[in-house]
Amino acid sequence: MIKEPEDEAFEEIERKQAEGWRKRQIEENISIEDAFNDWDHSHRPDQYDVQRQAFHAGWVAAMRRKHD
Repeated sequence: MIKEPEDEAFEEIERKQAEGWRKRQIEENISIEDAFNDWDHSHRPDQYDVQRQAFHAGWVAAMRRKHD
């Protein structure tokens, strides 16, 4: 499937919005569990633990970077 310029533009907007959401969550200093629960993660048992680990790793990295 060939992407149209409009498709690429919408994907860029969605990516920037997602980045903004993550930054706001970190800046608000809410707990990692609250942030994960607010995030649109999968509720499938086979994906939950993998997504939770990845989210936590990203959160910790972001918090370390914030305090550097």
